[in-house]
Amino acid sequence: MGNSGSEEVGALARCGSNAYVHGDTRHGRRTPEYRAWNHMRGRCYDPNDPDYLRYGGRGIAICTRWEDYVLFLHDMGRRPSKLHTLDRIDVDKGYDKANCRWATRKEQSRNRAHCIGIEAAIEIRRLYATGEYTQTQLATRYGIKQTTVSQIVLGKSWT
Repeated sequence: MGNSGSEEVGALARCGSNAYVHGDTRHGRRTPEYRAWNHMRGRCYDPNDPDYLRYGGRGIAICTRWEDYVLFLHDMGRRPSKLHTLDRIDVDKGYDKANCRWATRKEQSRNRAHCIGIEAAIEIRRLYATGEYTQTQLATRYGIKQTTVSQIVLGKSWT
């Protein structure tokens, strides 16, 4: 962030032209919060992102407010520790202040998409029965393991 003619505004610098210099940095490196925000956007909006099918591809979106990194950072604050990453509380809902938190991997493991609800299990059974989807495709679509889909369609889980 330049020092000539710039005014600090939250985590970004406003330059003389009122344009923002993006990329919240510390010691010349993007901050973990900025990287989390940027990865969130890729997962939801970039069809070439490896995780897109599990996020944007199944309708997970980002609230309009969080299109602006400064507002995302204002709502979420800095992550409490190096062990914390961005987490959605309800894995079937999008990214917004009410549904997101900084959580440890251990906390997130209790909140994974393989812990799907009965409605999703019914939908998986219905889609699989059409013959239009493989178990692998459904696993990708719902962000769960193929073995979990197998258990659902066989009626051994979520009955």
